[in-house]
Amino acid sequence: MQVVSFDPRGYGQSRPPMRDFPVDFYQQDADDAAALMKALGHTEYNVVGWSDGAIAAVLLAASQRAAVGKLVVFGGNAYFSKDDIEAFEATRDIEANWSKRMKETHLPVYGDDLQPMWSKAIDAWAAIYNTKGGEVCKEGAPAVRPPTVLRARAALRARPPLSPG
Repeated sequence: MQVVSFDPRGYGQSRPPMRDFPVDFYQQDADDAAALMKALGHTEYNVVGWSDGAIAAVLLAASQRAAVGKLVVFGGNAYFSKDDIEAFEATRDIEANWSKRMKETHLPVYGDDLQPMWSKAIDAWAAIYNTKGGEVCKEGAPAVRPPTVLRARAALRARPPLSPG
């Protein structure tokens, strides 16, 4: 057995480039994961995803049904609500609103890039809400073939990605 883990483009050790957030960035991450697995020669694999990775994992499993055997996701969102967008907005200013622990966890990785990246992420989530009614992966989820393990409240809506709490 082999374990493959990666940071999507613009996250963690996959920088540069800076993270961009087109309205379909979760699908972009899923497509990147599929391309990576194909480049590594894997034709069938199991997927685990947390937070943003849970969203991308559902989209990956929906679009690569023949390749994804099992799926485990937790802490992701199936959709964004108005309340979610308001909660994100309340955390926009990292210095003022993030906990010491969250800053100590994220600043060493992202440094000065963290604040602009977080603001762009919030803008993208708002755009998803405004242009797609908040739909993230709820519509694609029925295309996922079993077996799947979900750990979340309200069908993948446990907490916002990179939640500063």
